[in-house]
Amino acid sequence: MGERERWRGEVEKQRIYLAAAEDKLAQLDERARRATTIHLGMPAFPDIVGRTATLPATRPGALS
Repeated sequence: MGERERWRGEVEKQRIYLAAAEDKLAQLDERARRATTIHLGMPAFPDIVGRTATLPATRPGALS
């Protein structure tokens, strides 16, 4: 039916697009496997948790 309707070129084009997409996914997978952790200099959770804030004492009748 596809050939009768002259869709053969469209089917081949879709096969080419699919092959290109699969190739790109393979490239991205390879990159992900080779990726290393990059330290951005952001504090770790334990560095943040131990901190406390001290509020200044308020005087009676003072607006806060």
